[in-house]
Amino acid sequence: MIRRFQSSSAAFSGSYLMSGPRAGESPDMSSELQRVAQVVVSRARQKGYVVSRDVRQELTQAGHPATRWKEVIRAAGKHLEMRNGRYYYVSRVRVHMREEQRSLNGVKRATQNLIRQYKAAAVATERRSHRRIHFILPVTVILADGKKVHVVTQDISLNGVRVIASVDLRGQKAQVVMPSIDHGTGQWVYSVHFLWSSKIGDNLIESGGFFLDVAEAVELGDA
Repeated sequence: MIRRFQSSSAAFSGSYLMSGPRAGESPDMSSELQRVAQVVVSRARQKGYVVSRDVRQELTQAGHPATRWKEVIRAAGKHLEMRNGRYYYVSRVRVHMREEQRSLNGVKRATQNLIRQYKAAAVATERRSHRRIHFILPVTVILADGKKVHVVTQDISLNGVRVIASVDLRGQKAQVVMPSIDHGTGQWVYSVHFLWSSKIGDNLIESGGFFLDVAEAVELGDA
């Protein structure tokens, strides 16, 4: 089972209008409301915003009860944003940027939790044997072709990770599987784009990349 923090740029489909009839409503009526919502969004794009009166007017012109204007607003989805009694148009680019920001925030929250876990483990270890752990631990990198590479992390930040491996990871988009201390067998699966690498010894290559997204995997077998 994987709980994913999304969405990355691949989640942007170009349309955020809600779809599907409500309970007891015919698909035709739902489709009609969708068409009215598209007209309302277009009107808001041209004017900058619409008010409830504009929505009711579009419903009346389409032959539908004006009392269903709130359903049209809901159907417009993320393309309309209410401020001070007006419904302002939100462009696709702006919606996409907000989704990207939420995705980055999700990655950062997960990474903050991971860092807190490791810091807590480091403190506990230091108290027992006076050793410190600076985010150095063995993890698994799964490449795009499914090949698994065992690496050692060097450091981790809210934005990315640096690892040492026997292969050059530069240019690779891969999954980095890290154990989640407070979940026992749980794991954090990061999608990472490795941007650079540097040879630091015989068959030892340091690579660094930034996070694209993250998922919490409760069970991943032998990954």
